[in-house]
Formats: sequence, C-alpha cells, structure tokens
Amino acid sequence: MAENEGPQSEQSPSAEAAPAQQPGAAEEIKEPILTDTLVERFGKDLEEKGKSAYSKWGFALFHSLDEERAQDERERLGFKPADALDHYNVGCRLAAKDKYAAALKSFALAVELDSEFFEARFNQALATEKTGDLAEAKKIWNELSKNCEDQEEAAQIKGHLAELVKS
Repeated sequence: MAENEGPQSEQSPSAEAAPAQQPGAAEEIKEPILTDTLVERFGKDLEEKGKSAYSKWGFALFHSLDEERAQDERERLGFKPADALDHYNVGCRLAAKDKYAAALKSFALAVELDSEFFEARFNQALATEKTGDLAEAKKIWNELSKNCEDQEEAAQIKGHLAELVKS
C-alpha cells in the first residue's frame, strides 16, 4: 500500500456518502411530502372553517387542490364559471351528487363554448341518459362514436349505443 493511501476506513467523505446515493436509497424515505401535508391541512381547515381558512392559509395552496375541490371552493367564494372547463367541472360536481338535469345544463354550456371538448360531450350524453331522454342520448352517443379518435373508445361507445337501441 502506498504511503499516502490510508486504510479503507479513512477514505474521502465522498466514499462514505456513496451508500445514500445508490439506486433505491430515496425509496427508503417514507415521510410525507411537505406540500401534500400542507394541502391536506388546508383542506381540513376549509371543511371545518370555510372561507375563514383563507385568513390563515391565503390563496397559495388553493392551486394545489384537485380540480373538483377547487371548483367547490370557487363556487363557495362566489366565482361564476368563465369558460368551458369551468362549466365542465361544475357539471362533474353536479353529476357526482346525482343532479343530472343541472349537470346536463353545465355540460351543454361547456360544449357550446368549446365544440371540440370531447369529455364534456361524453358526459352530456351520460347525463342525458340519466335524465331519461334516451332518444337524445342515442343521438349524442351516435355523434360521439363517429367523432371519437380513439378506436377502442369508439368501439365501447358503439357497444353502449347498441345496448341503448335494444332498450
């Protein structure tokens, strides 16, 4: 062994740090991510304290909420839907509450504002079906099956349409 080479245990600090840099080392950390924890706390405060939660948290974490929760908050704060996506999100929230007639109006507004908004048209067909207007639902499903770019999804829509035609 050369004179300036010390024993293995006296190697440079980078050699000691090597195990922490090995693949999989980051996977061992199981602590929650700070932003996730803060968004969760913010959400709980919104549920418990309503609008007053903003005096503690401000609006910084609002943009970290999932779209549906953010839409609920926009409504609570008095914001009106401004674009196709807003109307679509309102429709999704209403449909989740089994308010299909109201959801149908929101999806129709989304489609009116953006005629190429496939998801809004798809949900419009579902809501139309749920309100019992099968003739109109069949019309929308048929249109969707012709305009769907995803072949697998188009086949599923055609299958659903065939089931509706039987009824």
